[in-house]
Amino acid sequence: MRAESSPLVKGLPKFAIKPPGERPEYMVLIYLEPMGKNVVAWGLDLNADALRRSAVDRARDSGEISATSAVTLLRDGKAPAASTLLRLAVYRGGGVPGSLEERQRLYMGIVARPCASAR
Repeated sequence: MRAESSPLVKGLPKFAIKPPGERPEYMVLIYLEPMGKNVVAWGLDLNADALRRSAVDRARDSGEISATSAVTLLRDGKAPAASTLLRLAVYRGGGVPGSLEERQRLYMGIVARPCASAR
């Protein structure tokens, strides 16, 4: 991402993994839509937060949508937004592999949807 120079990153801040630090594995948010007020979450490492990581792991291992609640979203605004996070795993070859071992081996990443509660 740091080397990306396409129009997709024009005007965005310099890419950085958040929070900084060494970890054995990273699961970093790189594509956000809409970027706008969500730009502060660009580079967020989901593995650095136990609640976010558990939703990703459940989605990967089950092949089903997983959810977690009571998560505070990172946004540009001053008021934090509480959210339920929905995660769905994507696998190489399409579809959901039949066994846990295959799901872990063919796992590519996640698609996600925060569902912020109104305040």
